[in-house]
Amino acid sequence: MSGISAARIAGLLAAYDFSQISKLVDVGGAHGAMAAAIAKRYPNIHCTCFDLPSAEQGALKTFREGQVSDRCDFVGGDFFKDVPSGGEMYLLSGVLHDWGDEQCLQILRTCRCRVPDSGRLLIVDVVLSDEKNAPDTYRNFLDLSMLTQTEGGMERSESDFRKLLATAGFSLRRVIPTDAPQWVIEALPQ
Repeated sequence: MSGISAARIAGLLAAYDFSQISKLVDVGGAHGAMAAAIAKRYPNIHCTCFDLPSAEQGALKTFREGQVSDRCDFVGGDFFKDVPSGGEMYLLSGVLHDWGDEQCLQILRTCRCRVPDSGRLLIVDVVLSDEKNAPDTYRNFLDLSMLTQTEGGMERSESDFRKLLATAGFSLRRVIPTDAPQWVIEALPQ
């Protein structure tokens, strides 16, 4: 998992420019690796890592070790119920593929309640081809893996993300390929 996380972080940082963002909320941010990496690369950004309370000590340790404790904090909670307010950008990295459509809609709607009208939502996840039987063995394997390892989890195509986002009150602005298996999906509030 650490290797996958490192590739996802590197792919995101190479593909997306956070320089115009001053406050980011990493929803489902676990032990804060993504938040710490963004804060380290962009010294003007403040990151909040939001996850279950049990992840707090791991996140605080990550922030100390990354020397970003002054610009990163942790908030514990449940993303099915609420997420912290005050972010300009909300990030869901490797979160939605763990859940079926109904749970994803609940997470996205919870985020939509907090994303300001001028804000953005970023999703970092695998994006399958919309073509049937596309020869993408690795991503197709990841989809099968999610099917067998989670209750309802799956990888999704761009059109799947577009539908979920629209139902939750967002419009898909763009999908940015990265050097990692996960791509960056940028959405705006509708």
